[in-house]
Amino acid sequence: MPIQDISIPSSDGHPLAATCFTPEKDGGTIVLMCSAMAVRRQFYAGFLSYCMAQGCHAISFDYRGTGDSLSGSVKASQARLEEWGRLDISAVIEWITEKYPAHRLVMVAHSAGAQVFGLAHNNVKVSSFVAVASQSGYWAYWDWPHKLRIFFLWYFAIPVLTPLLGYFPGHWFGMGKLPQGVAEQWAQWGRNPHYVSDDNGLAIREHFHAYRGAVNLYAIADDPVFGPARAVKALAGFYENAAVKLTTVHPADYDCRHIGHFGFFRKSMPRSAWLQVLETLDIRQVL
Repeated sequence: MPIQDISIPSSDGHPLAATCFTPEKDGGTIVLMCSAMAVRRQFYAGFLSYCMAQGCHAISFDYRGTGDSLSGSVKASQARLEEWGRLDISAVIEWITEKYPAHRLVMVAHSAGAQVFGLAHNNVKVSSFVAVASQSGYWAYWDWPHKLRIFFLWYFAIPVLTPLLGYFPGHWFGMGKLPQGVAEQWAQWGRNPHYVSDDNGLAIREHFHAYRGAVNLYAIADDPVFGPARAVKALAGFYENAAVKLTTVHPADYDCRHIGHFGFFRKSMPRSAWLQVLETLDIRQVL
């Protein structure tokens, strides 16, 4: 089957819901899709189907505690944000490289995907990646009035609502529901200038620094609410030993009126934008 839902065991055995996109003509490349914060993998189906049509295998999955990888109630989930990279992404990378040892593995990340990717101990198996609207979430990188909104999220909305409800209602911000442990650690990071940090507030950079592939960060010009340019540039510093390139993407580049934080992966996005991603990843079309 060209598109098939499967289950991949995470590093601690937690089942991760995933979808495989298998091309008719195999070009020898696999695209791993690392989703934004609690965004279901189905959101990326249009983009990954496009990748498949160009001869790429593609894999998307839901992080633990979200989407179809949520077992039971979101209130019962014990997931933490750092586990998405340390356990989940690392397990999917391992699964891919064992199943397709002769293929080149690349990654496309959306927002938080490039943050937690840096926590995977085996991320060096990914030769290069493109990150769309990915950023450091430290509130000081935002401009007014959006800075106030992010400050409110980290210091009031999550700390107050999450213990009260037993989860965070992320759908208010365009996401799914967040397990309490994920939301609270996310807010902890957002209050810290290091952002991705341990429980003592110290920066976690070991596997960010180990990554030496090509990193292409797309800052979306009309995304001041979630991915301002300063926050995207700050994330580039996490991958200090990689070959990092920062590109600002404007809606006019693709003759569209608006992209924002989520628009790049919507099915309405001009295919020239998706082709640019494949060209950046040095993926040749298989005709």
